[in-house]
Amino acid sequence: MKYWGMFLYVVSLVVQLASILLVLHLFRKVRFYKVAYLCLVLALSLMMFERVEPLIECCVFGSFNTFHVLISGFVSMFLLMGVLGVREIILLAEKQKDKLEKISRTDYLTGVASRFEIEERIESEFQRSFRAGHSTSLCMIDIDHFKNVNDVYGHPVGDRVLRGLTDICRITLREIDVIGRVGGEEFLVMLPETDADEAFKVAERLRLEVANHVCAQAEAGEVRIQISIGVSTFSPECRSDLSAHQLMREYVRRADEAMYKAKQAGRNQTQCWN
Repeated sequence: MKYWGMFLYVVSLVVQLASILLVLHLFRKVRFYKVAYLCLVLALSLMMFERVEPLIECCVFGSFNTFHVLISGFVSMFLLMGVLGVREIILLAEKQKDKLEKISRTDYLTGVASRFEIEERIESEFQRSFRAGHSTSLCMIDIDHFKNVNDVYGHPVGDRVLRGLTDICRITLREIDVIGRVGGEEFLVMLPETDADEAFKVAERLRLEVANHVCAQAEAGEVRIQISIGVSTFSPECRSDLSAHQLMREYVRRADEAMYKAKQAGRNQTQCWN
């Protein structure tokens, strides 16, 4: 009976030790609720020490309380099962969090950056522009008469047109350039280390590439589109008391305003904000 009691106490201690190690693993991996994890580790550690004294008595004197050792085993087992359950819940929550973060940063239809992502990238680039002393340009792109595409061909073809446009942008632009979808048929392009003259040339090249390529196939035939582009250029020489976020908002507004000038001037053209 002595060895039976010792065996049960040791099993109880091992199970609680496993629970502590699991909680410590979560403490290291998960960024939130660390105080709660620390309290749980301390509680489990104290419970372990509470099991050590009966184990020593059993080893030295050969006496143990059967009821106590059985309860200790069940409590330790339930604690381990509870910690395993909590671990699965937390790891699942972390995966969902990462998935949601990815969704928030990527446009679900076209695969380009979301509005949130590109605006954040522009802020960072403006800060880098201040440090490095180079210009950064923005291009606001809008598809001309896109409503007609949806009305004539249907929304599925309209979706293919949007994806086709982003494909042309990826091929035409540099790897360091960033394109994001900021509205239904509106896209915003960031051109790092690009001044106003270069940005206008890039915008015109992109506009012509779009006009000369098929963006989508429909039962009725090929679908071609035209775009209007507005350009604004941020230069670190223009000192401002505005924050990077405020500057981003201002220069996006300027690019948007220039794009509407292109619309008013007849569409299928590029206008720069003055």
